[in-house]
Amino acid sequence: DQVHALLSKIQGRVIVGLVEDDEVLDFTSTREKIKAASDGRELLWINAKKGGHRVVGEFVQPLVDFAESARELFVHGGEL
Repeated sequence: DQVHALLSKIQGRVIVGLVEDDEVLDFTSTREKIKAASDGRELLWINAKKGGHRVVGEFVQPLVDFAESARELFVHGGEL
């Protein structure tokens, strides 16, 4: 499955943002597919009630915090 193949290639931490009223992806089934494909790996979740199929305001600060917490991984000598 594509989700499992993608997650298995990511060596670092993963954050997933989903919107409950997404008209393209069903929130519940998408969340379950991602959980199942993670093979028990810890995933960080951001959920929003409204906003459709896009990056919503509720995602911004958690994404910034996530990126800042991983900053040392992207400098020379950083380790996963």
